[in-house]
Amino acid sequence: MLFQVDTASSNEFKELRKTLSKDLRTVGQDVKGLLGALEMVEKKRNKFPHITDQELSSRKDFITEANNSINELKIGMDSPIVRRKLEADEKTKKLTDRGNSFTDSCRLTCSLTHSLTH
Repeated sequence: MLFQVDTASSNEFKELRKTLSKDLRTVGQDVKGLLGALEMVEKKRNKFPHITDQELSSRKDFITEANNSINELKIGMDSPIVRRKLEADEKTKKLTDRGNSFTDSCRLTCSLTHSLTH
């Protein structure tokens, strides 16, 4: 989607980016909570005899993979390529807005000039 839309003008893109950032923070907090629970199980191993070492290892792996995925997505969202695209679209929008503003000013000036001379 990034290269298919004008990111500076697309409300859909802005909303998706905002939602993805929020969701990544939420998932990150959830994974942090899972890590806390896992560490508690490790510290008080005798209170959790029903959790095998293999299950504990599997849960650690899941947390590691989840954190890696979250970090990769965050890095991707702020990569140089993404930043360049966002900056280019913003620059284009400013130039377009400035051009429209200039055009509107010219129209107003022409209209006033015409009114004063006629």
